[in-house]
Amino acid sequence: MSRLFPHWTLPRPSLSIDPDGTPRNGHHGDTDFPPGNGLAEGRHVFLGGADFPAAWRERTHVTICELGFGTGRNFLLSWDALRRLPRPRPALRYVAVEGSPLDAMDLGPILASAGAPPDLMARLLDRLPPRQPGLHHVSLDDDVDLILAQGPVGVILDGLSGLSADIWYLDGFAPAVNPDMWRPNVLARIAALSAPGARLASFTAAGEVRRALRALRAQGFSVKRRPGHGSKYHCFAARLDGSPAVPLRSPPVDSRSLALWRGRPLPRGARVALIGAGIAGCAAARALSRAGLSPILLDAREAIAREASGNPVGLFMPRLDAEPSADGRFHAAAWVHALRVYQDLAAQGLDPWVGPAGLLSLPINARDAVRQRKVGKAFDWPGDWLADPTAEEQAQRTGQADFHDDAALWMGAARCILPPAICAALAADTPRRLGFSVVERIRVPRGWLLKAADGREEIAEAVVLCAGAQTGPLQPTGTPAPLVTRGQISLFDAPEPMPPHPIAFGGYLSPPVTGSDGAPLQILGASHDPMTSAEEPGWDQPDPASHAHSLEMLNQRLPALAARLAQKPWRARISRRARTLDRCPLVGPLPASQTQAAKVLDALRHGPRQLLPEGRIPDAYEPDLWILGGLGARGFQTATLAAEILAASLTGLALPVEEDVRQALHPARFLARALARGDL
Repeated sequence: MSRLFPHWTLPRPSLSIDPDGTPRNGHHGDTDFPPGNGLAEGRHVFLGGADFPAAWRERTHVTICELGFGTGRNFLLSWDALRRLPRPRPALRYVAVEGSPLDAMDLGPILASAGAPPDLMARLLDRLPPRQPGLHHVSLDDDVDLILAQGPVGVILDGLSGLSADIWYLDGFAPAVNPDMWRPNVLARIAALSAPGARLASFTAAGEVRRALRALRAQGFSVKRRPGHGSKYHCFAARLDGSPAVPLRSPPVDSRSLALWRGRPLPRGARVALIGAGIAGCAAARALSRAGLSPILLDAREAIAREASGNPVGLFMPRLDAEPSADGRFHAAAWVHALRVYQDLAAQGLDPWVGPAGLLSLPINARDAVRQRKVGKAFDWPGDWLADPTAEEQAQRTGQADFHDDAALWMGAARCILPPAICAALAADTPRRLGFSVVERIRVPRGWLLKAADGREEIAEAVVLCAGAQTGPLQPTGTPAPLVTRGQISLFDAPEPMPPHPIAFGGYLSPPVTGSDGAPLQILGASHDPMTSAEEPGWDQPDPASHAHSLEMLNQRLPALAARLAQKPWRARISRRARTLDRCPLVGPLPASQTQAAKVLDALRHGPRQLLPEGRIPDAYEPDLWILGGLGARGFQTATLAAEILAASLTGLALPVEEDVRQALHPARFLARALARGDL
């Protein structure tokens, strides 16, 4: 999909407001909705056409997919209608596609003049993602999730993973001004991505639309014309009785996509054991609870966040790539997702932040300087998120009057965080068994029996490995253990008064902050030393060489500050991190033993067009065994979105990332690549 997203910048809509307050799209030359009655029209055409929420009130989940998010009117109407139902009510997963997304500053006046519910409108505008191609998962309420997909409709629909839509809102402009939304391949994907009994509502009733909808009739949809609203004579509604008559695959599914199995969904309320209570396990606990599952945290330590997630202060900084590859889109979207989650925690009084907002990113070397310049030009993020700092700003933020680097970036929403506090807030009231060191997992009829070293036992319908560097012994026999690095940070109890903000330079230096014990603290870090195994002797002992290396990296950029810190006493905190060769996390079902998995997936050796025995693909995987791991040093940036991917996979809901991103994170990707190359 990256080749279809050649750059990060999306086209900006040409928006104008008529004298009567009607929003008009200059690109398509049409109005977004009529003056004065936009909400009434939306209720009639879309909610009325889909009989929402009345026909769906007994469901546990409803998935709506809208083509043409526009001002967000239909989303707010659906959310407002849903919240008026008495509890228990269905959870809403709203997938919206928009090729030319509007900014919050443009949306606010339009929605306010249309009479949108003020509280819902404010929440949406506050959580609206930046203009960035791909999917963005936004949690707006306990039971309302928006997945806003930004990009061309055909590209987005081809890349959606796991979508089974109950309702479609077709709110694009007429074919005469917006032909892309009514092309046969788009309608084919609508049919292929529809759940049995799906309903469809369309504002447009032009002759071209009527002819286009014949493709849906051939797939089992019954299409009818309905009275329009206001000056509009007609609109359309459709219903799928059963499943599509001829399941369509567009684009064609290759053997590798099939081999990277999505996993078997669990029933609502299923008990899921999360082994490991660091950021991976705690983020998974939150996501699985919101998805209607029943997670339980198991950890060998006597408290949560005692391993790599236990640093007293951490750095929350996006990893941005100049190209919108699957890897780049995941890391950018994951950082935005985590930012919103942590902002919600702060609003609830569970403040995850420490020190001021804002971070100065300095390139490591000449090659990195080229990369940072490209990043600064590529991203269409708000100026208070990403900017080129002036010479005066750089001098103020480094404390060196003569410092200037024309490749430096100012990241206004990046900052320092309190890792243990975040883990505690995410885990909240999730049941936990601490001091529970899992030594054996046994397959039983109800799922898995987990035995601890002290004799305690737990039974769960599924198990997720979230134990980071300690995951290896818990994996299926013969599967590769995670790569492990030793990370050491240096803590100064007598901090320098500078810098006022964190600085990243390959390593990082925090500003003076207040530690969890109320004492002043400053952190220099962090080393990334490869280990031969998670139990390498002496890994937990302070290493002066690691401290000296961190100081030397600082010295290369800010020598005066490094010289002052070199004179100060320091202490170390050491932890182990699990990483992967390609720097992407592991999220999804775990393959069985390498021998068994390779036998089932053997056809991968013969190219992507070679058919796999689809019915046997689950045999290549360990039943109901999953992983969320390999987060490396960026767990607090990636874990919350990775956990939402896990939760969607475990429940069968639409994934909050594109198909190529799902594959880039899949635990079996290395096995699939090895088979394709003939290495196994």
